[in-house]
Amino acid sequence: MSPVTAEGQIGGENKATLDANEFDLSALAPALRHFAPDVAAGGKLRGKFAASWSPAEQGLPAFTADGELHISQMVLSAPALGDRPVQLASAAMPLSATFDGKVLKVARWNVTCDVGTLGFAGEYDTTATPETLLNQTGLSFDADIDLAKLGRVAPGLLRLKPGTELTRGRVTATMASRKAAQGVTWSGSVLASKVEGVQGGRAVSWDQPLSVTFAGRVRADGLPVFDDLVVQSDFIGARAAGEPENFDAIANVNLDVLSRHLEELLDLNGLKLQGEGKNLLVKVRSKSGGGYTLTADGTVRNLVVRDNSGVLVSDPSLVLSATAEGDIKGGTIRIDTGRAGVTAGTDVFTVTLLEPIADAKALRSGKAAVAFSGDLDRWRGRVGRLAGWPKDWAIAGTVAEANATVSLGDALTVEKAKVVVHNAQFRGCGLAVDEQFLQVNTAEPNGRITLDPKTGTVGLALCEVRSETVSGAVAKFDLTPNPNGGYGMAGKANVVA
Repeated sequence: MSPVTAEGQIGGENKATLDANEFDLSALAPALRHFAPDVAAGGKLRGKFAASWSPAEQGLPAFTADGELHISQMVLSAPALGDRPVQLASAAMPLSATFDGKVLKVARWNVTCDVGTLGFAGEYDTTATPETLLNQTGLSFDADIDLAKLGRVAPGLLRLKPGTELTRGRVTATMASRKAAQGVTWSGSVLASKVEGVQGGRAVSWDQPLSVTFAGRVRADGLPVFDDLVVQSDFIGARAAGEPENFDAIANVNLDVLSRHLEELLDLNGLKLQGEGKNLLVKVRSKSGGGYTLTADGTVRNLVVRDNSGVLVSDPSLVLSATAEGDIKGGTIRIDTGRAGVTAGTDVFTVTLLEPIADAKALRSGKAAVAFSGDLDRWRGRVGRLAGWPKDWAIAGTVAEANATVSLGDALTVEKAKVVVHNAQFRGCGLAVDEQFLQVNTAEPNGRITLDPKTGTVGLALCEVRSETVSGAVAKFDLTPNPNGGYGMAGKANVVA
């Protein structure tokens, strides 16, 4: 018998069948190199699989797929899996699914291998928005992974430190949605049992890695309700429950404990976390006359984030606060007034809402006053990575004044901006700035700065720059991100030295 038999038909009724008996997957290497040159696979394939499909003018074609495949002596290597290839004695995958171009129906999909099992079943509407996705019933997912076995066959996937071997540990996960009288209900859990291992001949263990349980539902207006959400570990304790108009959440986090466990087991490439957050609170209450009020606050002490490049964040005391009022109607959350702030010593950042946000989920309307002050390099460390600040751009100085109004829409628009920096320094994109005094502002009435969240492009129009040595005006200037993490620049400016 041939190790593999494949038949297919294109045109009219499109279909294909596969019948494999100990087929050597390494024979596919020449073809695989064309599609994924960094991936190599080997093993013996057996099983039967059948599929049929019909072309679609738009989107994905409708199809049916049914069968069960088994792989023995599997070997898989790829950059994402680390330096060592993944080796499995056996893996099995039964699948029965249909897709009509919109709804994917999975009667069964299971993966069973040396390290554990994965399973999914149910119907999934591929056109669903994140909001309507929560209204889909009959979805179920489960997983059971042996971390000790996974660490042996795929240490690069877990990013284990060299010389580390796990001897015990398991992660189980479940999630399911069901139809109930009060709406669609969701429940699930992620449980990590005690982890034990040996690192460099020394025994290491993590007694309470993580336990997450949740139960909730979706109201008729599409907004979620948490009957209970509990997160427990030796580094975090958190709980949340309630509806959008009446909600409570509290969390306590100890990054020192988390970092100690991770450093014992994983290769973090120099990343180290320190700090402790106590009684981080969020409270929402309904107003007697309609609407809601929100308050949130918390303090993180001795926060330090560092990597191989040095200290990114170092804050003895980081104070967070937020207040808001608004209304909820028809599943739309409106924010009428609000204020949020971050205070870290002499570094202060505040946002005050000037015009209402009509839909908090869409964030397409609203205007806010933004102000901040303090050390520029410390702010770069806090938000640089989130904002996409290039690593090779160095900035320093003290912000004495920074104010602007920010409008939400398809793009963020900054107007009435004024930034005053003392002892300003900047190195990057071919520029070298070293000024005792530097002021940048948008010219009235049409000066503005825009940020396109889809492309990451920053545009400056009618902006003014003044220092002790130069002054100038920017008529138009665009910063466009490129694939290597830098920015391309184009524009027109007049500078007088």
